[in-house]
Amino acid sequence: MTVDFETGDRTAVAGHDYLARSASAVSRTRVDVDVGVLDDTVPEGAETFVLRLTAARNVPLSRDTVASPTIEEQ
Repeated sequence: MTVDFETGDRTAVAGHDYLARSASAVSRTRVDVDVGVLDDTVPEGAETFVLRLTAARNVPLSRDTVASPTIEEQ
């Protein structure tokens, strides 16, 4: 299967809170998407960004093709 994915801003901002990603992934059973989280010195609460799946080939996409991962302070 092949699926395209991309990230997008919500309360988290690409280049400030996380590394934007956009690519195609190929796999037989599952696709893992690594999104780098950027460390900054500004205290912030939990922030979210968008992970959108598009253009699936050889696999049907469910209705949930957009996820909202959360970046939490530690």
